Amino acid sequence: DPVNTHVLTGDFVKYTDEDIGNNGKVTFEILPGQYADDFAIDQNTGLLTTAVLATNFPLEINLTIKVTDLGVPPLSSTGEVSVKVTRFNNSAPFFLNSPFNLTVSETRSVGSTLFQVQANDTDPHEAGTLSFSLSSVPTVNSQALFAIDPLSGNITLEQS
Repeated sequence: DPVNTHVLTGDFVKYTDEDIGNNGKVTFEILPGQYADDFAIDQNTGLLTTAVLATNFPLEINLTIKVTDLGVPPLSSTGEVSVKVTRFNNSAPFFLNSPFNLTVSETRSVGSTLFQVQANDTDPHEAGTLSFSLSSVPTVNSQALFAIDPLSGNITLEQS
């Protein structure tokens, strides 16, 4: 996700302070932790955003937020914020061995592998998982001549 993406639903860390005046005004900070530097919090509003491009975060990140009032003496409290990371499909896959030109011998046996389609997707994790399919397949007697394995990209001869 882009830098400065709002992280929380409602965008702000919520707090309660029953004091009035400066004692009721607060500042926010993220305490040190494994991913603390990857996020930013507006010290006055509690708006939590990403500080770096979020491409390789784990699916859940826990941050410790400290809220301090402006009273004398200042009082503070901490709380945990759990950030659930959603993976987005940002990059289109691309073929490694394109264009495809294939000649098939009449003597090729049914079920044999004719060609392996190879592709790549630069998205990390599950967003970069590929699945292969054929959009248009010639048929004979209403049966497809070719099939493709959705995981390996192997194209096989289905009938001769």
